[in-house]
Amino acid sequence: MRENVIKKIHEFSELKTKLLSEKKIELNRLAVKEQIALDTEHRKKIQDIIENEKKEAMKELEKWKISQLSKVKEGSDILRRELTSTSRVYNINPTKQININIEAGMIPMPLPRSKGTIQINFTPRDFPTPKRESQEQEEEEWLKKQAEARRKIGFVAEDLRPDELDPLWLKEKGDSFFKAGNYLAAISAFSHGIKLGSKMPALYSNRAAAQFAIGNLKKCVEDCSIALDLFTPKISANALSRARCHARRGTALCKMGLYHQGIGELRAAVDLQPDNDKLRMDLEKARAMVDASFTADDLD
Repeated sequence: MRENVIKKIHEFSELKTKLLSEKKIELNRLAVKEQIALDTEHRKKIQDIIENEKKEAMKELEKWKISQLSKVKEGSDILRRELTSTSRVYNINPTKQININIEAGMIPMPLPRSKGTIQINFTPRDFPTPKRESQEQEEEEWLKKQAEARRKIGFVAEDLRPDELDPLWLKEKGDSFFKAGNYLAAISAFSHGIKLGSKMPALYSNRAAAQFAIGNLKKCVEDCSIALDLFTPKISANALSRARCHARRGTALCKMGLYHQGIGELRAAVDLQPDNDKLRMDLEKARAMVDASFTADDLD
């Protein structure tokens, strides 16, 4: 009897579980069905709204077309009258083509518009790439670092006052930097004076001296050449300055290994200043270096 009771209890429990499961499945099915019905009704409402908006837009478009056609007709009448008046002068009949275009539903060509100029002002930018918000902070940090580095050198053009934007003032500033041994700052000052459009040969000559001091021999030769071209006319008043340019260019050429060209420049400097012992000594040293190089080259 005990086993039968336990068996009946298990059967009742299984039946109850089965009924609950079937009821849960049926409830889920009903819920899905109701959700589908709600979604269908919602989509139908949205579709009705879209259709109503489309109809309203089409009505507005038809009204706009009618207004445009009326404007085109008015313009055609004006153009026909103008061409008719022109045909009387040149004995032509252009209205026939206009009538054909209007009857065929074609829009006649409008009159030319008056010309104009559009001014576009671009924001100044230090970088060649387009501006991006994601890189704006990095670019600002880079510009700050560059400005700090230039200030450490000793010269920043942005820090100058308007009254200091003078090539002569910049030359004196560069000379003071050069005497203090700050050659990079001297080059920066001389270069900024040249950018202002100055044709002062002293700026190029003194920058050549600073370039020579830091070992930029090629730049030194280029600046000396420009300075010599600007020292015109060649008179006794600028003979000393021209001699210095020849001497700097000759010394730089000799250090670059171009001894023959360097000796020619040093000889030109001595010809301009024959009483200058230093120039004569530099010329003799260059000649001795040439003789020594030829002796070394002769060895097998």
